[in-house]
Amino acid sequence: MKLRTEKGFTKYRMAEITGISHTHIGNIENGSKVPNIDTLSRLLEPLGVSLSEFFAEDDSLFCLTPQEQEFMKLLRTLPPDKADMMLQFIKKFSE
Repeated sequence: MKLRTEKGFTKYRMAEITGISHTHIGNIENGSKVPNIDTLSRLLEPLGVSLSEFFAEDDSLFCLTPQEQEFMKLLRTLPPDKADMMLQFIKKFSE
């Protein structure tokens, strides 16, 4: 629920976007129901969170600023060699 509300979504809006009833969303949030992977994936997508990010031990990915989120979206569009070059550049730049 915290992530949903931080992103500005109501249960009703999430229901519209995901096709999952607002009642089921509420039940998942209050712990009375456990979503399957498909449902969880559908709930995370509009929030901009992947399953791997959701299950990561380090929750700092959920605390990205809008600027950091934009950077990550752009970084994910790069081919691996260019992403590696960008990482090396940032490491040097931050020294």
